[in-house]
Amino acid sequence: MPNIFKMAAPMKNKRDNSKENDGTSQAAKKLKLATDLHSDVDENVLHDFDGFKVDKILSESAESKSLFLLGSFSESAKKAVVLLEKKPFLSDDLTLKSLMSKETKLKLGLKNDIYGAYESFPPVEVNGVKTTVIYPATDKHINKYKSQVLHLVTESYKDYQNITLPYLNEQDFSIQWVYNILEKKAESEHIIYEDPDPEVGFVLLPDMKWDGQKIDALLDRNLP
Repeated sequence: MPNIFKMAAPMKNKRDNSKENDGTSQAAKKLKLATDLHSDVDENVLHDFDGFKVDKILSESAESKSLFLLGSFSESAKKAVVLLEKKPFLSDDLTLKSLMSKETKLKLGLKNDIYGAYESFPPVEVNGVKTTVIYPATDKHINKYKSQVLHLVTESYKDYQNITLPYLNEQDFSIQWVYNILEKKAESEHIIYEDPDPEVGFVLLPDMKWDGQKIDALLDRNLP
């Protein structure tokens, strides 16, 4: 089963941080965060896809009911990668009551004796599509979500050190999202556990690739 949690931990500072200085710096950091919390994150929150232009489909899967798109907003030269995934059905009473009501419209596709095949259009509140937007997306992001032919390669330790490892290091993505979590600029409401120790501390929270609703969905396939 794929991991549904991620941990963000600060990289050890190269400078000598004494406990006396740590208290002062932490107080200053908290004061600053109190005034500009989420300021550099919320300004980029999307409310719709008005003006979005689709360039091409990067990949799609009928099995996982997902569609990955490459495009841009308005006339911007910056590219965006959009991941669209059907959410799993929830079986709670409120969802079922909304789903199985007159608000769900049916369109007949085929009827044969006692069997009827319909296309249904549920209410908005139970018809969401999990959407992840990576913007601005780099070439690395675009290549990551392209349809790719997979190969199985057997390598030696020497090959890994001389070929694979250098390549992986070149493909590293920005870890700004880690600092956003550590500084409580993003996802702070999702934190499950936090160890404030300055040397070995960490923050534990669910991975944003998971919709946070149905654990059974994690057993069916890997998260993108």
